[in-house]
Order: sequence, then C-alpha cells, then structure tokens
Amino acid sequence: MPTLSAIGVNDINLTGPDPFLSGIGRNTSSFNATTFTVNTDAWVDLTLYDRDRYFEDQENRQQLTGHTEFAGQTWSRGTVVTNEYSYIVHPVGSTDPDDEITLYVLDFDGQITGVAADSRLVPGTTYEIIPGGSDYPTVPYSDLAVCFASGTQILTARGYVPVQHLVEGDMVETLDDGPQPLAWIGTQDRRGIMALAPVRVGKGILGNSRPLLLSQQHRVLIRPGQGIILSQREETLVPIKSMVGQRGVTLAPCAWIKYYHLLFDKHQVLWANGALAESLLPGPMAIRALDAKDRRRLFRTFPDLKLTSDWTPARTLLRPAQWRRFTRKQQEILSQAAL
Repeated sequence: MPTLSAIGVNDINLTGPDPFLSGIGRNTSSFNATTFTVNTDAWVDLTLYDRDRYFEDQENRQQLTGHTEFAGQTWSRGTVVTNEYSYIVHPVGSTDPDDEITLYVLDFDGQITGVAADSRLVPGTTYEIIPGGSDYPTVPYSDLAVCFASGTQILTARGYVPVQHLVEGDMVETLDDGPQPLAWIGTQDRRGIMALAPVRVGKGILGNSRPLLLSQQHRVLIRPGQGIILSQREETLVPIKSMVGQRGVTLAPCAWIKYYHLLFDKHQVLWANGALAESLLPGPMAIRALDAKDRRRLFRTFPDLKLTSDWTPARTLLRPAQWRRFTRKQQEILSQAAL
C-alpha cells in the first residue's frame, strides 16, 4: 500500500488566479501569475490501496485505506483519490531548472482537496506557477515526496520547534543534562532513495506524537518496558534501519529529502516528535558523510575533531545484527508463552 504526503488546499496561501478551481484541468491563467506559500507542518500522510506502482488520473482503484483527516474534512475508507492534473512551480526569482518542482493536484471523490509533490516545499518560501504540467499526469509513487524531515519537531527550552527553525546557540532539551546550547547544525539535501531513503516511524511506535522520519543510520533510544525488547535491562541506542519491517517502521523512499545534523558539546539524547533520538555522534564515518562545506564549519567549531573523534556515546550502542538477535529472542519468548 503506497503512502504519500500531501497538503490541503486550505493550507496553501495563494496570490493571483486560483489554480485549483477546475476539477478537470489546469488553470493556465495561473502561469506566471500565481504565487503561493505553504503553512508549516501542514503535510498529512495518505495511505492508499492501489494495484500498481503509479499514481494516475482516471483511476478508481486508488482508494484511502482508512478514515483520514485531510483539508479540513474527514474522508472515509474507500474514498477514491486521483492525480487530476499537475503544475510546475519554482521559487520566485529562480532561473535554475533544478529548482523546479512538480505539484500533483489531488481529487477526492470529485473534489479538489490538495497537492502532493516530487520534492519538498519549504514553509516561508514563495513559489510561482510557471508554464508546464499536464492535464493527465501519471507518476510512480516512489517519485513523490513521502514526507519532509524539515518538519521534525525538536523539544527546546521554549517548547517544540521545527528543526529547520533551529539556530546554533538555541537551548535544546536533552534527556541527561537538561537544556543545552546547540553547538553546530548541518544540513544535507539528498535523493531519498536506496541507502539514503528515510525510515518512517508511525505515530506512537516510539512514543512519538506524530510520524517521524530519520536517516537509516540514526539511532533511537530503546528503554526497558517499552514492549520492544524483553531481555534488555538497560537503555540502548539502536539504528532505526534495524527496526524496518517491525510494526509501524518502514522505508519511505522519496524524490528528495533534507537531513539535519544537530551537534552538542557531548553526545546527547533529544526529543524528536516526542520520540527519543540521538544527536550527531561525530565518528569518522559520520564526518566523512558530511558535505565539504559542513566539514569545514564543523572543524572550525570543534578543531579537535581533525585529530580524534573518540566521543563517548550517550548510551550503549547496538549494531543491527545485535538488534536482530534480540528481536529473534523476543519472538521465541512470545512463542513459548503462547504454548
């Protein structure tokens, strides 16, 4: 069952001709005449039943798998969702073709309700509709932006703040040391496929209040009594990719994703969407994975990292193979208890 992220038309702030008036095709008067912004954290995950890999127009087998709150309404299981038409947009003033994003306009049972996109739309950026698009679009689900890591909410001394709004020096709440200043923040724009595809943690799986997207190597804190490990008596940090395939944890390939790296004076455990996850642990592999510009900034902030990156982890680190052994043992215990 494919999942895509969408934003309701009620969370799109338009200036100029309305591009969503028609339930049939594009409003070409919007070309070079309509601009818009999107509201922060307005994206909603939509899970569809579909028999193929493509999101299409005029396809009545694309149906919601359950009751869904979207665009200010509640939609029932079985609501048909079609890819009605598409627009090309880019940030106002851009002349770079690489900045172009395709918006796919969603029709829910004959009503235009929102859009999906093949790349992230950044809150606060003003976009312009330009000539292009299609009245009969077809797109692989894998090309759609499933979710945007830039929406992750990090707990700070002033409450939860979207990670993209954090700046160095902000006081971020940590599990062990209370509020601590954010020493360094780095970003990476990556194709969200294969080893760079994010992992999606469903709401409530790790105590998170909303779905959470993490890079595959990102570690999350597992505590005794969470019902995940029966044989562990200590808190451990586990790479989230180790949990893919378990209930509510899936790979979520997307066209592009922006990853954020948060570094403190020591390795910390933070609250992200209510789940506990690690800050950056600057080991050799993590440093090599950074862009050259971010590495230079990192070494200016922490010059000793040029010589050594031997930081003490905030908790015991479990490798994927160790996690798999624990989960196998858990399954054995549960099977024996059922006899």
